[in-house]
Amino acid sequence: MPSYEYECQLCKARIELVQSLDKHDVPEVCPSCNMEHTMTRVNIPSSNAAKEQDGQKE
Repeated sequence: MPSYEYECQLCKARIELVQSLDKHDVPEVCPSCNMEHTMTRVNIPSSNAAKEQDGQKE
C-alpha cells in the first residue's frame, strides 16, 4: 500500500499515513493543533516508484 503525506495548513505539521489506493481519506483533524478540516495531501504516490523500489523496473 502507498503512503500519503498530509500537511496542516495552520501549524504546518506533517503526517504520513499508509492507505489503500481505494480509500485515502484526508484526516479530518490535525494531530498537532487539533483543528478540523485543515489537512491537505502534499504528495501523490507513484506506482512506478514503488515498482522500482521492489526492483521491478518497467
